[in-house]
Amino acid sequence: MRVKIVKAVRVAGKDHHPGDVPDFDDDTAHRLVEQGYGVKAQSEGIPPLVDFEGVGDISEVLPTGGEGEQFAIDDLIGVPIVILGARFDKGRSGRLAGKDIATIQFAKKDVPQGWFTTWSSPLIAQVKQLEELKALPRRCMIKGRQGGSGYTYYILTSASAKSETKKEV
Repeated sequence: MRVKIVKAVRVAGKDHHPGDVPDFDDDTAHRLVEQGYGVKAQSEGIPPLVDFEGVGDISEVLPTGGEGEQFAIDDLIGVPIVILGARFDKGRSGRLAGKDIATIQFAKKDVPQGWFTTWSSPLIAQVKQLEELKALPRRCMIKGRQGGSGYTYYILTSASAKSETKKEV
């Protein structure tokens, strides 16, 4: 039986200190509890060291992804979506160190919840503006554009624009 030690005690030549949860035979365990050196452990398994439910979730401090299915931003170009919310952070290593990153939560007709991650500064700026205006959720489409040095960046456009239904790169 497992006993949580509350007062230092020596059993069979081995020292046990407060907080230890050693496994003893039933007779020794009962004797330690009766003499006030320990209490019966909460369960036969190892008792929890922390209150598991009381610890905050990683998603409260880092953009770890979103609810639902993950998408690549290129798969969403020209597709009407509803942006539900976003989480913002900074890159931590390599060429992305210090660069803005956003995890965008969205819905579309055939997917009730999805998410994608982007480093596109113009798109991130637009989503930040929508959040500041408290204008989310908002229907839109993503459009890809070619930058001056050959890179692709993304912006949000009206979901009503029929001419922007395909990827423009």
